Amino acid sequence: MRCNNPLVAYNRRQPRRQGVRYGPPREKPRYSESGVLIGRFLGLGILLLVLGVLAAGALAFMGDRPAAPSTSSRTITPSATTRPATTPTALPSANPPISPPATTPTVPTPGATSVPPLVQIGEGYVTFGTRDDDQLHILDPRSVFAMDERIVWSAFLTERADSAELRIHILKIDPAVVGGERLIVDEEVTPLVINAQIFSRRLRPQALLDGPGVYVVRYLRGTDLLSEGYLEITAS
Repeated sequence: MRCNNPLVAYNRRQPRRQGVRYGPPREKPRYSESGVLIGRFLGLGILLLVLGVLAAGALAFMGDRPAAPSTSSRTITPSATTRPATTPTALPSANPPISPPATTPTVPTPGATSVPPLVQIGEGYVTFGTRDDDQLHILDPRSVFAMDERIVWSAFLTERADSAELRIHILKIDPAVVGGERLIVDEEVTPLVINAQIFSRRLRPQALLDGPGVYVVRYLRGTDLLSEGYLEITAS
C-alpha cells in the first residue's frame, strides 16, 4: 500500500550519516558507594603510613644525639694527690708458730769460727739439754756440748706414731763425703710406745759419736721425716 504522507516517505528513504549514532541516549556509568569508601580508606591508610615513617625517622635522629651530662650520674675521678688506704701492720705474736724442720738447713762448718746451731723447740724439732721433766720436755735447752757431757734430747714429732715404726739416724756433717753428711747411728726406737708424739733419749758423746763436730739427729718413719735437730760437740 502506498503512503500518501510525503514526510514519512522522506524519513524512510533518508540515508544514515557516518559518525552519528542512532537510538535512545545511553546513561553515564555510576560509581558504586562501596568502591568510593574503599578508596578513601586506602588513601587514609597511606597517609598514616607516611606520617609513621616520618615520626620514626625523627625519633631515631633524636636518639643518636649525645645526652647532656647529668650531675647525678657523674663519676668522680680521684686526683693524683689522693692517698691510698693504708694497710695495718700486723703486730708480732708473743708465741709465733713453729714451722716444720727444713730438709736442708744451714749448719756451721766444723772447725770454722761460726755461730753454733740454733736451739729449736716445738713440733718437728729435736731439742737438746742435760735435764728433762716428767713430760719429756728439756729444762735447759742448748745446742753445744763437751765431749764428756751427758746429753738428753726430746724429739717432738710432727704426728703421732708407734715407736716400732720409727728409726733414729745420727749423722755427722762432713763436707768430704757425697751429700755432706756421714751416717753414724741407724737404729730402731726403743722401748715400744704406742701412738706417742714425744720421745726422749740419753747418750754420752764419747761412747756413741765420732769425735768433735756438728751432728744432726733425725726421727724417720720410712722415708718421712718427723723430727730433726742439730747439735755441736766440742773437744772440752
